[in-house]
Amino acid sequence: MVNILLTTVAVVALVVCLLVLIFGALNLFVYANTTSPHGIKIYIACWVLLLPLMALACLLLGLYQCVQILRLILSASRRR
Repeated sequence: MVNILLTTVAVVALVVCLLVLIFGALNLFVYANTTSPHGIKIYIACWVLLLPLMALACLLLGLYQCVQILRLILSASRRR
């Protein structure tokens, strides 16, 4: 029973981390697209050449954005 619970928690944590990573990567992609005409090329080059740093940056940015969205949702629900 404990193994099933630990496996479930690990899978849920992995899915949440992947979603946060994708959310941060999309956020950086949009920023790169609006910054300069060569922004997407630089963004892709950074993913190829600086994979660990880009993954960390996307995780941190995605986590920050998710926390900001949760704060916004909680503050909106408190106002009712």
